[in-house]
Amino acid sequence: MGLEIAAFAAMASAGVQALGAIQQSRAQSAALEFNAQENRRNAALVEEKTAAEEARFRREARFRAGAARVAARGNTGSALDIFEDNAMAEELDALAIRHRGALEARGLRVQAGLDEASASNARRGGIIGAGAALLSGVAQAGDIQSNASAGNRQTYNPATGSRGAPVSHFRRGPSVYWNR
Repeated sequence: MGLEIAAFAAMASAGVQALGAIQQSRAQSAALEFNAQENRRNAALVEEKTAAEEARFRREARFRAGAARVAARGNTGSALDIFEDNAMAEELDALAIRHRGALEARGLRVQAGLDEASASNARRGGIIGAGAALLSGVAQAGDIQSNASAGNRQTYNPATGSRGAPVSHFRRGPSVYWNR
């Protein structure tokens, strides 16, 4: 009767471990999926912010160019060259703003993809962990039943899975193998 209880305890322990593995993987997966959603939202916000910053910079550049034209009326030659150089530099600055925003948004989207892949791996890991726990419990229960039917009574602790020396060794005293 005691061995049946030990076998049942091994199976119950395996079931609890399996449920724990599944619950843990679900929680981890949900957290990673949430992070992925937040990274995608943040990427969209970065793109919006970058577009607004670029538009503001271009407005200011047009204002500066208009003010410089008014101030340089009537001048030719080198003043026009300066206007062209300034326009080119301001265009490069506007493109740099766009590029920085695109890189930041891309980084957030890549992180979102990694989070989604990790979420999928967490779900798979939970299923594998649950299966391993169940198989381990079945193996422990089988060992308990096998040892009982073979007459090989060993002490067994299902909580730790440890096995002690056969009880018969303690009845006879030290084994001849222990004295070597």
